[in-house]
Amino acid sequence: MSAAGTSPRSASIHRLVRANNAVWAAMYYDELVDTDGYQLTYMADADAGYYNCAQAVSRSGPDVLAAVEAFYAARGLPPAVYVDPESAPGLRVQLAAAGYAEIPGEAENCHLLDLRGPAPDSAPPEGALRLPVERVRAVRLAGPDDPLFPAFIDVDGTSNELPDAVRRKLAQNLRARRLPGVEVHCFLALVDGVPVSSRVVGFCDGCALYAEGGTLPAYRRLGLYAFLMLHGLAFARGRGARFAFQTAATSAHSNPAALKLGFQRVCTRSYWRRSLV
Repeated sequence: MSAAGTSPRSASIHRLVRANNAVWAAMYYDELVDTDGYQLTYMADADAGYYNCAQAVSRSGPDVLAAVEAFYAARGLPPAVYVDPESAPGLRVQLAAAGYAEIPGEAENCHLLDLRGPAPDSAPPEGALRLPVERVRAVRLAGPDDPLFPAFIDVDGTSNELPDAVRRKLAQNLRARRLPGVEVHCFLALVDGVPVSSRVVGFCDGCALYAEGGTLPAYRRLGLYAFLMLHGLAFARGRGARFAFQTAATSAHSNPAALKLGFQRVCTRSYWRRSLV
């Protein structure tokens, strides 16, 4: 049990992953293929494998792998699959037999926080700070026309080291893309009026999905990541979200930060890829 009182099986991993991918489709993906047995994600000019892979694979068989391989072959990419505890039985064996190899550097943790109970009495957003509270302000942007929107893209792109092509795609999609049943809200933390930390809170299927957390290097280790995350959680509770969910590379600093904020690591997804050769 986590500090929030949720068990790892209190929410379906695949349901959460599917909701998460819907939010990522609003920000990044060029294509999201959604079937009963799996999802396929695609983004051109991606700088990491997790943008392009099969996810939430709940059934296996030659037809599934054939569909995955045909989809990515048509886009000039090697086929890849995320495997998790809810994946179809025997999927790992099938992937290995078909020439796929596990890529440890692409594994990612899934973190879950149950929001259905009362909010904790301790640790208000200001309690996470190692700066005088009067110097810090959290802002939720009104949308892509907000005067702070360019600053959000700059802070997020810089702190997360996004390539220019990926940064442009994020800005374009946040400005223009609207998907049914999906909301995306951008937050900034300002220190002395200067934007220095970013956070996205998306909503889909009753869940709050967290992405794009980052702080400019000169302002790290001041509690701004937690400060903005706690504001996002308060916002999600106010919107009636049942769960908060986020994914992170296994090496990311956001993993211990999430645990300190009450999230529970519910699984690690392994990434399997087949060479084009």
